[in-house]
Amino acid sequence: MIVEDIALTFNTNAFAESIRYLPKKSVAFSMDVIFDDKSVSSLDNLTLAPQFVVAGSAFSGVTPKRGDTAEIRNKLYNILTPEPDGFGTFLIPLEYVKDIT
Repeated sequence: MIVEDIALTFNTNAFAESIRYLPKKSVAFSMDVIFDDKSVSSLDNLTLAPQFVVAGSAFSGVTPKRGDTAEIRNKLYNILTPEPDGFGTFLIPLEYVKDIT
């Protein structure tokens, strides 16, 4: 059931959007994520920083790490500390670097 729910959640026609993920030590690839450019994740974790949620299977054998980068909506972001949720997805906090022209 969780697998089906993840597939529906990360459907680019419904909720997700495609981004380009650039690992430090591997080849860049596209993945579907739910991006929030100014998020409030909970009352215990108040943040106005950008972040995205992604299915762990989207990484295709690459482990998400601090220092990787992502291109989202013509902007470059540094990946901060990825946070697995224990149910097959990751919360990835981001740090804005620059606009991509």
